[in-house]
Amino acid sequence: MELLEAILTRRSIRKFADRPDSVYHPYWRNPYVTCADQDLLIALWRMGDRAVLGLFNYNRSTAKDAEIKVDWAKLGLNPKQGIARWLWAEKGNQAKAELEASVLRLKALPAHRLLLVGIAAPEAAEMERATKALPAWVAGGLPAAVTDFGMVRKETKHFAPGQAPGVACADAAIQVGMWQLPDRVMLAIYNSDQRAAKDAVLNLDLDALGLKQKLIWQEFVGVRQLCAEDKAPTPELDYYGGTLKLKGIPAKGGRLVAVRKY
Repeated sequence: MELLEAILTRRSIRKFADRPDSVYHPYWRNPYVTCADQDLLIALWRMGDRAVLGLFNYNRSTAKDAEIKVDWAKLGLNPKQGIARWLWAEKGNQAKAELEASVLRLKALPAHRLLLVGIAAPEAAEMERATKALPAWVAGGLPAAVTDFGMVRKETKHFAPGQAPGVACADAAIQVGMWQLPDRVMLAIYNSDQRAAKDAVLNLDLDALGLKQKLIWQEFVGVRQLCAEDKAPTPELDYYGGTLKLKGIPAKGGRLVAVRKY
């Protein structure tokens, strides 16, 4: 139980896989993946456009390399768009799992150890739409963190700076765009001042954004910084005050910050 709780509190897991439509398939009843090595036990959590694989090496003495075949069609995903993400492993577990020609190749999973890997296949058209909607100040293309956070979907609404409903900032130099889904938003926060770094205080109408808790003690609202300069301070959300505070946004710089109801 302690191991499970530790896994579920990891930020990488919550970011990639915390979805209300998640369905668990245990290793003895998992129709989506196959592996010739009987020592490799594979459980799967399926949720919409993605899944999480729990890869456990049941052998108590030998590390494992393995080839895992994913039934992309049964999952309803396009293997040509497939991505894989390391999500969790115990300290010291250096195992890797990489997609090669639509096959997941596991390397060096230690004896009797677990690795959690996320797989997804965002539609090419949605990846293109998301890339075009990125602010010009985001360098290097669509950040992986944006895809992992589930913002690349048909349902995502894009709002240009100054047009985001439920979001305001008194400082005219701070420009805020928004991507919105029913349970989360991503804010593109830009400091247009040419000379000075700025702190920003955003007023968020959490009710209008669909981020107010409905089930007290069962839901909470969390913040994730998806794209920022190195060592950028963590954003601070005042849930009851309806404000999001960011410190030291560089001149002509920006950050992508997500707010989500879990």
